[in-house]
Amino acid sequence: MTYANITIRGLNEKTYRKARALAVEEGKNMGEVVNEALQIWLAKPVKKIKAKSFMDLFERPNDWGVKTDIAKEADEYIYR
Repeated sequence: MTYANITIRGLNEKTYRKARALAVEEGKNMGEVVNEALQIWLAKPVKKIKAKSFMDLFERPNDWGVKTDIAKEADEYIYR
């Protein structure tokens, strides 16, 4: 198996320190901990989205419950 030296940006420092302390207690290095975590994460089933069309992948606009035409109101305000 090939291993790589990789920099991971954006880790929460407090979480990293806790993980590092636990790794030391268990006699592991951070590479082993991260590999284990990634293997667990990758083993989880992928949630598949069933969509009838491309647009079904996106959230629909909110229904405000009243008839509003924001674009028309904005035009009236801007172009008066």
